[in-house]
Amino acid sequence: MLFSTEPSSLVLVIPGFNFLLGQSPGAEYLAKLETSARSVPGVLGVHDVRAEYVGPDVVHAGLHIEVQRGTPIEEADRIAQEVKQRVHGSVDAGFCVIHVDPAK
Repeated sequence: MLFSTEPSSLVLVIPGFNFLLGQSPGAEYLAKLETSARSVPGVLGVHDVRAEYVGPDVVHAGLHIEVQRGTPIEEADRIAQEVKQRVHGSVDAGFCVIHVDPAK
């Protein structure tokens, strides 16, 4: 009953409403994601950093990293895995997707 006129129904819905909408964990959290990614050797740039709550204490995150154009896929994958490990070590992300792009 999302649109119930009963005040007690609103009390139950409102506390979880932000999580249903994908609330951001904030600028400080996003900055930590970017800093963690940039600290990995081979990462030349970071863009499209995003994160959202999917539950009261669960954040899903995603970002794009740029690596040297022509980097072998195996090396790019190794860099992405290291970025993922550093992200998980610096912030509490339940799930993090790293997209690898060639540097411009």
